[in-house]
Amino acid sequence: MPVATQGNGQRTARATAADLQSMKAADIMIEDVVTVSMDMDLRGVALLFAESKITGAPVVDSDGNLVGVISETDLVRYQAQNTQGGDDFAFFREFESEDLEAMEEGYHIEELPDVLVGDIMSTHLITAEEDVSLPELAKLMSKKRVHRLVIVQERRLSGIVTTMDILKAVAQLA
Repeated sequence: MPVATQGNGQRTARATAADLQSMKAADIMIEDVVTVSMDMDLRGVALLFAESKITGAPVVDSDGNLVGVISETDLVRYQAQNTQGGDDFAFFREFESEDLEAMEEGYHIEELPDVLVGDIMSTHLITAEEDVSLPELAKLMSKKRVHRLVIVQERRLSGIVTTMDILKAVAQLA
């Protein structure tokens, strides 16, 4: 990998386009993945997300098998549907302009019902193997409109790649 010199004189490795082409999921994935169980309640998940500074997590069963994924979007959508009675957009249509500030706050942990992760998680898993290239990961995320890919090896959870992980790798080009 080529070496660049920063303004402070430090030498740092700098990725080239060819380096990015050869990077694999295993090179950029987070291996110490925060997971949640199907029987965790939504308040617990919201608190875990806040404490861990994450926006989503794989859901595993009692044997550690990957069974779904849950995100802050799922929490907001669930709360919106159950607050205003129905469709994904009713929540937003009810707001007037002065209420836009309230929307920026997202979900309210104290208002989340006693519902379990297993009741609202997405079971449609979008996964990739450890040997998938960075460009292919980006294409898959874009095509599926997701912000995280669960990385599996032989059908077992081995890591997670988020849009931020890909951006960090690309930022090395700058």
